[in-house]
Amino acid sequence: MKRWATLAATLILLGAAVYFGRGPSDERAAPAASPAECIERMFAAAERGDATTYLDCFAGAERERLLVELNSGPREKFAAALVESVRPLKGRAVNGPASNSKSAERATLEIERIYEHHGERQSYGLHRASGGWRIVSVGAVERFQQAIPYGTPVFDLSPGAEVPGAASETAEPAGN
Repeated sequence: MKRWATLAATLILLGAAVYFGRGPSDERAAPAASPAECIERMFAAAERGDATTYLDCFAGAERERLLVELNSGPREKFAAALVESVRPLKGRAVNGPASNSKSAERATLEIERIYEHHGERQSYGLHRASGGWRIVSVGAVERFQQAIPYGTPVFDLSPGAEVPGAASETAEPAGN
């Protein structure tokens, strides 16, 4: 009897681990409605280490390449690599068409990733398939130096420095 109770408890724990380990299913259920939404979903999945949602953002040869990478080792290693790939990001910008016509089937967006000491630019080709947008091509990374390095104050922060927009204490009162 004790053996059956242990077996039942183990099966329940395994079932719970599988169920809760799936990650958020609502994000995978609805396809990306725009190219920018697809890119944002890709970054959000990478931040969470959600390999399934991340892969769902891709189609064609790019997806096949990622599947080979995923299947070359443990899924946890792939998920950890996703998290590590976006951890040092300080910011990102998505540049491309502000709005896509309902009839458009393809789009190209340029993504700028900002790191502490440099920036990177990369183009992403997207295609609408099955009612949603998927990434079908990823261009080469173009590394660049920002004109103003990340974290540079936009005004002087030293003691006694004048803060833009603040009234000067040495100003003469009106009428003197």
